[in-house]
Amino acid sequence: MTTLSAGARLGPYEVLGPIGSGGMGEVWRATDVILGRLAAVETRGVIVTAPSASPGYDFVSRFFAPQSGVPEDPVTGSAHCALAPYWCEKLGKTSLTGYQASARGGIVRVRIDGQRVRLAGQAVTVLRGELALDKMAS
Repeated sequence: MTTLSAGARLGPYEVLGPIGSGGMGEVWRATDVILGRLAAVETRGVIVTAPSASPGYDFVSRFFAPQSGVPEDPVTGSAHCALAPYWCEKLGKTSLTGYQASARGGIVRVRIDGQRVRLAGQAVTVLRGELALDKMAS
């Protein structure tokens, strides 16, 4: 059993202090130091990707943009548009299935179509609105 203390490191986490304990053990508060470092990167976001070890997926990815207020995006279409040409060339295919391994997770099918990348998958509506163009003209 590992003994924790404030300031200890567990992978990307720095232990801040105890929260409490109970029947399941001790609970500690920690901060993700990698996300803190990513927030200092002057870019829209950071894509992390690798070939998939799971059948049914060609590659896996994660997308982080803490400097934009999005510590980790659950499923990112624009990231898959960037990943598709890379993985299609590397794997010698024109259609692939990617898995974004966030907490929510999501499957994105990608297909190279000339100079375009076609995406397919299930979407979650996070915002619905209406844009009145006639009121914007001036």
